[in-house]
Amino acid sequence: MRLMGRIKTEFSFFTGNYLILIVSWIMIDFDQELPGTYFSDYVLQLGGDPLVLGVITAASMLALAFVQFPGGYLADKYGRRWLVSTLTFGVAFSFVLHATASTWHYILWGEILRNLYLLYQPALNAMFADSLPAKKRGMGFSILNLIRP
Repeated sequence: MRLMGRIKTEFSFFTGNYLILIVSWIMIDFDQELPGTYFSDYVLQLGGDPLVLGVITAASMLALAFVQFPGGYLADKYGRRWLVSTLTFGVAFSFVLHATASTWHYILWGEILRNLYLLYQPALNAMFADSLPAKKRGMGFSILNLIRP
């Protein structure tokens, strides 16, 4: 089999929900990396210091860890689609605090809120897994991990 034919066969699972999720995550990652480059400078300009940067990161990671188990439960109880579509607006709203910040405190609260709204992450991962054929889940998640940090 020719190389292009084999590649086409191996990646034939790039359809439907999987394709939409991958394309949207590529766009989101690109959009987040641009301002992310200057995140620490932004916090420093708002009166923060290296310790504050560490506190912001730690607080946001703790908030994200805190919502993982409840997120899985709520996804099973109320449905994945509802959870993802509703809380995505919350994530988008949390960036308003970043854009209008007058001190680093707003960034801290924006990061905490954003990660609390990521309560839908387990639902999104389950939707992602359900969109892949069983024999392609390993490759599908590997491709996802190339895109998402």
